[in-house]
Amino acid sequence: MAFTFDVIMINLNKKAYDIHNLDMDESIALHNGTLKVPILDVNTALKKYGKHHH
Repeated sequence: MAFTFDVIMINLNKKAYDIHNLDMDESIALHNGTLKVPILDVNTALKKYGKHHH
């Protein structure tokens, strides 16, 4: 099962909100224990994972 992890930021950089669709299925584990995760634009995220609300 794959999904995006959506990060919604409010009142950041003079924007009302911004959404980052993180592609956890394509993440790369780094040696320091963090993950390098691609950010998908909305259209790519919808094509790859569909539109499901959880």
